[in-house]
Amino acid sequence: MALKRSCVDFPTGFVGFPCIAPLDRDNCIITDWSGHIAVFNLTSRKVLARTYVGVEALSACQNLQSLCVEPSESKTAAVATRGGYAVVYDSERHDFQRIHPEQGGTVNSVAFAPEGKLLAIGTGSYALSGSQQPAMVELWSLEGETPKCLGFVALPGVCVDAMTWDAYGQEIAVATGLRSQDRGFVARLDASDLRPLAFAETPWAMSRRLAFVDGGGDSGDLVIAHNGTIQLLDRQDGSEGWKVESGATFADFAHDPDENLVVLTNGAVLDASDGSATDQLKSMTDCTSVAVRPGGGYLGASREGKLCWWG
Repeated sequence: MALKRSCVDFPTGFVGFPCIAPLDRDNCIITDWSGHIAVFNLTSRKVLARTYVGVEALSACQNLQSLCVEPSESKTAAVATRGGYAVVYDSERHDFQRIHPEQGGTVNSVAFAPEGKLLAIGTGSYALSGSQQPAMVELWSLEGETPKCLGFVALPGVCVDAMTWDAYGQEIAVATGLRSQDRGFVARLDASDLRPLAFAETPWAMSRRLAFVDGGGDSGDLVIAHNGTIQLLDRQDGSEGWKVESGATFADFAHDPDENLVVLTNGAVLDASDGSATDQLKSMTDCTSVAVRPGGGYLGASREGKLCWWG
C-alpha cells in the first residue's frame, strides 16, 4: 500500500544541501548550508525556530552535516559544522553548546549513544594542500552543564566520514578515508574505552552514512553508503554481503530498525537483510536527506528547498 506524500517549500533563507531528523511525529530538525538549525512543524507547516550555529567569522556557506537526534528523549540534536566544532542543540530552548575537539581538528561527523548521555565526534578533512589532520574519534559526556571529553583514539586516514552506535551502546562503527580519496577503512570500536575491535580496508572513501542492522550477529552487520552505492558489510571482517548501485539518484539512506528496512533518498525501500526492494516511495527531485518518521513513514529534504513526509 502506497504511503501518502505531503510536501511544502522550505521558507526563506534556505541554502545548499539540507539534513533532516525527527524530534517526534509532528516536528523535525533541518540543517542547511546557511549555518542554521531549524525546528519545523509538519502540522502547521511552519518553522518554529531558526538558530544560527555556524562560525560567526565566516560569511560563506557553512556545510552542516551528520545531523542526529539523541534517541532517549528526542529533545537534543547534534551536528558537525566542519568549522572546528560540533554543536549540541536544545530543541525546546533553541540554544546550543559548541564542543571543540580536545585534540584539535575539524569536526566532520557526530553520533549519539542510544541513551543520549554520550556523544562521539569524528574529526578530519580532505584538504588538498597543507598539513593533514589525523582522523580521530573523541568520546564526550553530555551529563552536567559542561560537556566533558572522556577519551580519544586516532584512526587510519585523514577524515572520519561517518559514525554510528550499535543498539546496545557497546560499539561504535567508524568509516574513514585517505587523503587520496581512493580508499578508506571501516572500524569497530569498544564504546567504553575506544579500543579497536576490528579494522577492514575499503576500496572507497568519503562514506556518507553507517548503520548497524540485524544481520544475525551480536550487534548485527553494517550498512554503508558511498558514491551512489549502498552495501552490507560483515561486522567482523568487512566482507561484502549485498550491494545496490543507484548512481547519481541516491545520496543518503535511513535505517528503520523496527522493520529492518533501509530507505534511500531516491525513494527505494530495501530489506536490510538481503538488499531486495520491498517498496518504492513517490520520490522528490534532488532529495539529499531522509529519515524514519516516528509512528510510521518517512521524512525527506531536497536541495531545491522542499520538505516531504510520507505516511
